[in-house]
Amino acid sequence: MRHSGTSYQVPPSQPVLAPITITDPDEASSAFEAAYAPNFLTMLGRASRLELRLATSRLPLIDVGAVEISGNIRLEAPPPRSCCVVLHPRRGGVTISAGRESVRVSPDKLAFLPPGARLRYEDWGPDTELTTLRIDNSVLSSYQPLAAEHVLREPVAPLLVDLRDDAARVLAWVMRLLALEMRQPSGTLTKGVMAEHVSGLALSGLLSTLDPDAADPVSARSRVLRRALAAAEGDEYTLPSLADLAKAAAVSVRTLQELFRTELQTTPTAYLRQVRLRRAHQELVRNDFSRTTTEAVAQRWGFTNYGRFARLYRTHYGVSPSATLKRVNSEML
Repeated sequence: MRHSGTSYQVPPSQPVLAPITITDPDEASSAFEAAYAPNFLTMLGRASRLELRLATSRLPLIDVGAVEISGNIRLEAPPPRSCCVVLHPRRGGVTISAGRESVRVSPDKLAFLPPGARLRYEDWGPDTELTTLRIDNSVLSSYQPLAAEHVLREPVAPLLVDLRDDAARVLAWVMRLLALEMRQPSGTLTKGVMAEHVSGLALSGLLSTLDPDAADPVSARSRVLRRALAAAEGDEYTLPSLADLAKAAAVSVRTLQELFRTELQTTPTAYLRQVRLRRAHQELVRNDFSRTTTEAVAQRWGFTNYGRFARLYRTHYGVSPSATLKRVNSEML
């Protein structure tokens, strides 16, 4: 299977946790930590009981989890900085909160849990059964860099996706298939070459669910460029930086630089300089000597070296900045 971007070394598939039944809260917390992340598990109510069955399998690109849980518990987990999780209940459900934002995940929905959010899980439905995917950020970034940057930077809270969405429905089907295959003695889909292909299908399904442009690299590049150019041309009176453009496009500075180089044959910095030069020209055309000077206009638009500004201006417009201001004044007389 080919992946765009940096090559990813595919590790062998292997089981992480075998399916066992756990009734002790401390043991349950340890099992969740081994499968997902450190956590704080609290039993709620006086007569609370807990029954947990948890199994996970490590595939070449993803970790698959099958969770069955019955009990009134609250599970809190610190921000998973290096990975994201997709969760789909086959039955039951759970409420997931990040700060003041809460979503109810039920069998007709998928939940995407982004890195960086502290999450709380509670209000579990009776005999809830979940399938999960755990994906390292580095794997997503190696697989489809542009789509991954968009997906990993945008969400700040759990994102709910309805299974009426075609891509989400396919992803839920793949997750369910993997969870069922984990329980088979042969486990054909979770071993060897087949595991690599199926986990790649799951990754593609995730990116297509969260970013419709992911399946089309041209559309993904166009979206990033549109956002960056809109930020560069945005407010007439602001001076956006390279970091501002990258933030608006939801990609890293390095990715944005590479995209400008390959798609526009320039750099973001050079493009911003042209925008500032055009704004300076427009201000010179609108003004006269009684209200401003060429030096003041240059400073306002971020050109701290007037000599360089004047040379750049003459190269682009064929006249000096002062000639433009003089022409405007002579036309007004």
